[in-house]
Parts: sequence; structure tokens; C-alpha cells
Amino acid sequence: MLRILLREGARHAYDAPRRTLWLRHAPAAAAALGLAVAKYTQTLLPLLLDWLVGAPDDDSRVLAADALRKVMAACWPRVPHHAEKLWAAVRAAWVGAAGREKEAELKSSLTLLCEVSS
Repeated sequence: MLRILLREGARHAYDAPRRTLWLRHAPAAAAALGLAVAKYTQTLLPLLLDWLVGAPDDDSRVLAADALRKVMAACWPRVPHHAEKLWAAVRAAWVGAAGREKEAELKSSLTLLCEVSS
């Protein structure tokens, strides 16, 4: 099931309504898998990190930060393996949040993500 969700997320990565719908629901499925979601981190994390840093809309960025937090909490043993990319994306998202409409909400989500990931 998660493989299908990942394929659809990647296929519609630049379609804002589908992206936000995906970001609202797919992370719950990933979190429900618990540590088994680690099998999909090679596909899941680049998608989420790209949206965290590069999504044009604030909603997608906030939802991506929340999704990353859920995934990292579910598969915490894999966090060190992805730490370099994760922290680079968090740093870029924090800097990129300046002046955005939902700056405070995004920084709050990033702070929660950092708490889970540290």
C-alpha cells in the first residue's frame, strides 16, 4: 500500500491540490507501519525533503515538516543514516521560511521535527 502511495506522491509532486491531499493522509499510513516504514525511506525521504524546501506553497512545506516528524518518529533507528540530508533540508527550510505567510507555523513544525530527530 505504501509503495502505491509513494508512486502517486511522486507522480503528482508538482500538483499542489494532490500534493497537499497526499501530505495530509499518506504519513499516517507510514506511521502506522512503525519501523517497517524504514524499508521505504530511500523513496519517501527525498520526496518529503524536496517538498519541505522547494514546495511553492506554505501549506505543503508545513505538511512536509509534519510528515517528516511522523516518519522519523516511526523509524528512528534510520535517522542517523539520513541525518546529513535531513539537517541540510531543515536548515534550508528554516532560512527559506523568513518572510513567508506561514513563517511561524513552519518554524514551529521544524522545531518539533528537530526534537524528534535529535
